[in-house]
Amino acid sequence: MSRMRTDLSKQARQELILAILENYKKDCGLTVRDIYELLNQRIEVVQRTIQRDLEELSLIYPIFDEVIDGKTYWKLEIAESHKREYSLLRMRYINEIVQKLLIEKEKAETSL
Repeated sequence: MSRMRTDLSKQARQELILAILENYKKDCGLTVRDIYELLNQRIEVVQRTIQRDLEELSLIYPIFDEVIDGKTYWKLEIAESHKREYSLLRMRYINEIVQKLLIEKEKAETSL
């Protein structure tokens, strides 16, 4: 399994972190180390970057941390009544990523 380029945009990396939190459900959540091990299969990233991304994402999304037995676990908690709003927010976020990637691609092509 090959890794993606290391210059993956911050937003794309954060989108991967959100996808991990959505799809890898553990009762207590995931540690930064858990997320690192899953992400590091695809991209090169350090744990401190993941920590910062989680802190930033928790300002936008319902991501919470909880300390259990001295370890910090991160969890995405979406109430059933808020799933529609969450989906719309995610779609907007993904759209912003795509727009920025298209602009970057266009700039790169015009500079050739």
